Amino acid sequence: MTQTLQSPVPLAQIRTDRGRPRLNPQVCWSLTGIAILLVIWTAVALAGLEERRVLPSPLSILNSFIDSRDVIVANLPQTAATAATGFAWGAGLAITVGLAAVLSRLIESVVVRTAIIADSLPTIALAPILMIVATGNTPGVVMAAIFVFFLTVMSFVAGLRQASPQSLEMNRAFGGGALSELCKIRLRYAIPSLLSGLMLSAPAAVLGALMSEFLIMGQGLGGALIAAQEALAVERVWAISIVCALMSGLFFALIGRARRVAAPWLTDQSQEYRVDRNSDHAGVLGAAASAVVAFVVVVGFWYGAIRIFGLNSYFAKTPADVWTYLFGSEASAANRTEILGYLASTSAKAFAGLAVGTVVALALSLVVMSFWRVDAALTPIVVGFRAIPLLALIPLISLLVSNGYVTAVIVAAILAFFATFVNVVQAAPCVPKDIIQLGEAYNATPLTMRWKVHRYYVIPAIFTSLKITGPAALIGAMSAEWLATGDGIGHLMIQAAMESRYTTMWSSFVVLTVFSVSLYACINAAEKAVARRLR
Repeated sequence: MTQTLQSPVPLAQIRTDRGRPRLNPQVCWSLTGIAILLVIWTAVALAGLEERRVLPSPLSILNSFIDSRDVIVANLPQTAATAATGFAWGAGLAITVGLAAVLSRLIESVVVRTAIIADSLPTIALAPILMIVATGNTPGVVMAAIFVFFLTVMSFVAGLRQASPQSLEMNRAFGGGALSELCKIRLRYAIPSLLSGLMLSAPAAVLGALMSEFLIMGQGLGGALIAAQEALAVERVWAISIVCALMSGLFFALIGRARRVAAPWLTDQSQEYRVDRNSDHAGVLGAAASAVVAFVVVVGFWYGAIRIFGLNSYFAKTPADVWTYLFGSEASAANRTEILGYLASTSAKAFAGLAVGTVVALALSLVVMSFWRVDAALTPIVVGFRAIPLLALIPLISLLVSNGYVTAVIVAAILAFFATFVNVVQAAPCVPKDIIQLGEAYNATPLTMRWKVHRYYVIPAIFTSLKITGPAALIGAMSAEWLATGDGIGHLMIQAAMESRYTTMWSSFVVLTVFSVSLYACINAAEKAVARRLR
């Protein structure tokens, strides 16, 4: 019997390993990235932005945190509990609905359209309703759950449809039914997408909780943020925002860890582009039928919510009121012209932001996939930046660029960037090891591997991201219009609410929702066209 002789380990190395614990290289590079950010931040703040009360230095923010730590610590548990509860409810509902959606194309269409409508619901319209029908922390839980539901269900449904056709045929050949197909095949392929959606939802849950506290409850960190803004305490605003960012980063890291534990097979699994064959036979009639069913469900839910909660008709308008406003009165033509004009302004900003955010995310993803040190250094910064509340970020961007249009484009780009970056980076490890080893055998450069191999495996993630970031870019542009630009359909909604023109507000919401659903349909059609070409 032969034995393989190994070189002895140097005594100095043994003493070093036993004498002190070795730091995780990823943690080291993450800390390095944060340190570089703090240096750049300090330089930019001292260059004049701190004097203008726009961007305080990190040291000023730290001093403000120390001074107001009692307020922050007292309000942190409430915001964290609201975000966590909303996250649990939103994720649980999304998973349940997603499992039902895989049973039928009709159910999936209804689920997707309902999710887009829920995501498009303007906060300014939702806030007064939640104030009436809910008490305590419930409004915050509902808003956080709505934010989480859209991101999770879109990712989960896309993952369930990525199952290998060969695996599905094998299941049927061995007598497996729908339940066996779902549990043994589709869920295995969907878990990576589901966990990526949950990672995206972690900052969204915190933002939902903060928005509810800011607009409705006046408590928690959102209430503390209001007090800081009213007192013009810029340092305290940033201190609270950074605490929220750290909380989101913690949620994000925990879900990322769960992703690695729950789906250890990722590097052995292919996420290559597949077209669900059943979708090719749906045809125009199938699409029309699903659209009609979705319309009936949404209208029924709309009427039911008004009736069940006894909402006042003064501000809670019905579908009939919206129809009369848009099509059934003498002023309908003027009403439609007004809303569509504002929508054109918003959509131009949203599309520009969507394009910029997507291109930057793809470029940065290419760098991150090539250099793991850059990944470790940038990911905490990206997650933390996304978690900063838009209520604090939009005024800063507006002061820096001094242009309403550019402000809206930047905000839309930020929302488009985050989802695309996370989904693409998380999809990259799904390239099978044998494919990577084949490329290495042919001495392929990293750039060649990215272009000729990885791009085919991240295409599903790109289109899944576009389905999320399309409506998100519209919401981002609208948020900028509410707080900074003074134009677009976002400004029209908030102006109509302030003037008690609630029919105008709800009609604007309906038009915006129809536009969002149409945008989703266009992205879905583009995805199928690309998939057929690559098939």
